[in-house]
Amino acid sequence: MTSIGLQAVGTQVYKDGRPFRHIGVNHFSLCVREFYSLGIPNPGLGADLDAIAARGIKVIRVGFGFTNYANWRDYYYNAQANYWATLDRVMDAMAARGICCIANMGWNLFAFSQLSYLSTGTTQGMNRLADKTSGLYALFAGYVTAFVTRYRNHPAVGAWQFGNETSANYGNEMYPTWKLDGTGTDGGGLPLSTKNDWGTKPEGGTYAPGDKMSFADYTRYFGYLRELIYQNDPWARMVISGDAMGNSFAVTVRRANSLAADSRGDWQGSALTNFQPWLVYREAELPAFCNHIYPLAAKIGDGQFFSDGDRTVAQHIADSKTWADASGKPFILEEWGATRYNSNVDQVSVDLATETANFTEALNAIVANDVPLSLVWNWGGDIAGGSEWMRWKLTDQSRTYQLDAIQAVNAGRT
Repeated sequence: MTSIGLQAVGTQVYKDGRPFRHIGVNHFSLCVREFYSLGIPNPGLGADLDAIAARGIKVIRVGFGFTNYANWRDYYYNAQANYWATLDRVMDAMAARGICCIANMGWNLFAFSQLSYLSTGTTQGMNRLADKTSGLYALFAGYVTAFVTRYRNHPAVGAWQFGNETSANYGNEMYPTWKLDGTGTDGGGLPLSTKNDWGTKPEGGTYAPGDKMSFADYTRYFGYLRELIYQNDPWARMVISGDAMGNSFAVTVRRANSLAADSRGDWQGSALTNFQPWLVYREAELPAFCNHIYPLAAKIGDGQFFSDGDRTVAQHIADSKTWADASGKPFILEEWGATRYNSNVDQVSVDLATETANFTEALNAIVANDVPLSLVWNWGGDIAGGSEWMRWKLTDQSRTYQLDAIQAVNAGRT
């Protein structure tokens, strides 16, 4: 039987034409380390996939693109024959073990957009991804078309996406207060994260405020992505946003041009209201509802998410499932876990006991809310100079209990 991957059927996920409920894993570095391990011992493509398959895991999320402009330039734009040959090797290795992937064609959408300097001579801002007449859109459409047509019949492809947590990093949710040099405040006087600094263009010079995506640009981009993929994928596999929990001012910034914290009531409207939860609003053009939820996202008691009281991880998962059901879409909890204490990945767990409690809370919520597809973070990120979120290892000996628990749930659900 030809594999037709993962499809959205109402609020359910189907795999190869049958209902499917599963907990998979993220493996950010599975492909990219094949390009630039840079001296870090590579455990081996086959070894990792064998270990994943031995756990009964059938779906992984893989980053096939890069996190910075230089790598996009050196390993894709200027070396396309080797790029596609490397992806072929990774895809074939997954298929040989009966594993399919959520194929993230480009982890960092902003870094990809900088390639417009090479193709047009002028770097075009993120907003031009929502403009079909732009040189950036032509570059983007050419890459996505090449990727999808090359792998649309490959049994290793389960679903498609382009970009990771795009809305959280590149201006839409921070609009209009956030400045392109990373300065500005969050509406309450606190400085914004320096990770939002776009820096200089590849050709020199700075970006202009109009280079950011607006809310409308963002949803239009996802509509164009879905349209482009479905023009080339006869199986209509799911297109997934890859996005995380929205900021708590996502409603008030649209309604009143303010970064005052939303109330939970602001996020409870019907999917047809003008000021629906940002998490619903941004997924409007896609067949599935995606969220990433970590213990850090709950931030109990600090008012980060709701002015009238924060929610626990389990409550965030339950809310997300409710919103997905109301939208008539399956809920994909694409990232969860990362419960290592004493790290900047998770600032909530403080020892092994709280790590275990946070992990168990999320796992129990996945089961109780019948979340059809979720993927825990992260099998491994063996890349020299990588950030902590890349180096996170679900395979650490201290986390065997997490893999045991996932394996047990999967055995009882599929």
